[in-house]
Amino acid sequence: MNPKILVFGNPLVKKDSLALRLIPKLEREFPEIKFIEADSTEDLSRFGKNLKIIDVSPRIKEVKTFNIKNEQDLKILNTSKIFSMHDFDLGYNLKLLKTFEDVLVNKTVKLMEKYKKPVVGVYLITDETSRTVMEIDGHKYKGVIFPTPERAVKALADMYNYSQWLKDSAI
Repeated sequence: MNPKILVFGNPLVKKDSLALRLIPKLEREFPEIKFIEADSTEDLSRFGKNLKIIDVSPRIKEVKTFNIKNEQDLKILNTSKIFSMHDFDLGYNLKLLKTFEDVLVNKTVKLMEKYKKPVVGVYLITDETSRTVMEIDGHKYKGVIFPTPERAVKALADMYNYSQWLKDSAI
């Protein structure tokens, strides 16, 4: 499978279209890589957490790599004020996805504590650093988040089967 790089920009705004204008040259230089013109940040979750993105920003003066799990990187990318939909940009969406996952894990742990039942979640985006079991400070239970809905359902089914075996075995 060829590596993919998402390329963001606005073709109607000269200073925001630089990355898009580079696509033909990049395709000639790196024919083994598929450069995808991304016009919306809504589809980020389709490409996983280990995103490769080319974009330009007036706040960044040199070529830089970013890690969406690093708060400092997200602060550099993030727009400080949102005045229009154009300001709801890539940095903001990456931070939103990370925040949503953090909130999801905390909510599942609180639900388990409240109802004394297993509650699992499914990641919106995954990468090699994603963990299924996550320690949550100050809570008795751990967050359990699966990479796919199918794996979450299988785990719950296996837990049910194990509980039935315990009942039948009178252990």
